[in-house]
Amino acid sequence: MAVTTSEIASFEKTSKYFFWIAGAITALAALPIMLSPVAGFRLAVGIEYFDKSPQMFPDVAHWGCMVVAIGVLMFVAASRKELRRSTILFATFEKAYIVGLVAYCFLIGAPYARNYLLPALADGTMALGGIWYLLRSKRLQMA
Repeated sequence: MAVTTSEIASFEKTSKYFFWIAGAITALAALPIMLSPVAGFRLAVGIEYFDKSPQMFPDVAHWGCMVVAIGVLMFVAASRKELRRSTILFATFEKAYIVGLVAYCFLIGAPYARNYLLPALADGTMALGGIWYLLRSKRLQMA
């Protein structure tokens, strides 16, 4: 089956919007945690964790920084096609992993699992978008 020029142009345009939107959401959602891990964590998931385990502060701050960086990289990859494949591979893995962790928390009946529902839905949607991008780009390259 031949791939048309308009099909490639449509994919390219849609991909740019996906990378821009997913990158912005990813970076902006984690920015409060990067800037202020205690207040940002409370804001993001509504959990007062540091009162019980202050030794986790560096891990959560580092996580916030890394997720902001992934978001910025996704945003930049919208305009830099050569960055897209490696970026989406890493971002999709990271997002699918957190969705799996949240699903596990629900399965074991963890009382805090519901606090992660919105981030899991957002990351799950972006992981599906990443899978779509990888499959679609492979199909268009094979033609």
